[in-house]
Amino acid sequence: MRTHLEFRSAKLAGGANSINPEILGANLAAFLDRHFRSAGYDGGVVEEDWGWMVPLSSEPFKTWLGCASYEDDGEWLVFIEPSKPYVRRLFSKTDTRPVVEKNSKPARKVCQGRRWGYGLALVVRRRIRKKVT
Repeated sequence: MRTHLEFRSAKLAGGANSINPEILGANLAAFLDRHFRSAGYDGGVVEEDWGWMVPLSSEPFKTWLGCASYEDDGEWLVFIEPSKPYVRRLFSKTDTRPVVEKNSKPARKVCQGRRWGYGLALVVRRRIRKKVT
């Protein structure tokens, strides 16, 4: 499952986190929120100590985007949760892959837009990188 996106963009810079000022990304979170709300998702922006959370939906399980600055200035990380292939509920487990894949396509599209960023890398479970051209 491709759940982590890394890309570069100077246009989304700024927006320090009030909990952890070293982490940037408020502008990126607002940008993702606008994009996903216009596509019919729940939306909203929640500030966390690690960055920002953008809720997407709560059915059939909670799905959200996380985003924050990453490594050097102008480098960003956007990830989709849940990042595991299954969610367990009492005595059953739900396959998350179709929902995560459905949500990752618009996230990839908006992050690799020529006006916003470049150098998009899809990271599979934070171990394997695959450059997208």
